[in-house]
Amino acid sequence: TATTEIYTLSLHDALPISLVLTNVRASCGCTTPSWPKKPILPGEAGAIKVKYDTNRLGPFHKSITVSSNAKQVVLTIKGTVKQ
Repeated sequence: TATTEIYTLSLHDALPISLVLTNVRASCGCTTPSWPKKPILPGEAGAIKVKYDTNRLGPFHKSITVSSNAKQVVLTIKGTVKQ
């Protein structure tokens, strides 16, 4: 049976303007991101949640591309799924 693990990637807006996440894209279909659709105000926090399908045993290394009004960054999650 398929199971999932959820990673929470915390964000803090240190910019003098609101941070708007325009798109968050995973490197494959076994990884599903969700992100705040509303702007993150200066000084406030938000989070990107990434769901990973742990049905695949062994090591994994996945990229999450985050596009915003500030810049584009690539984040990674990695680990090992054991029985």
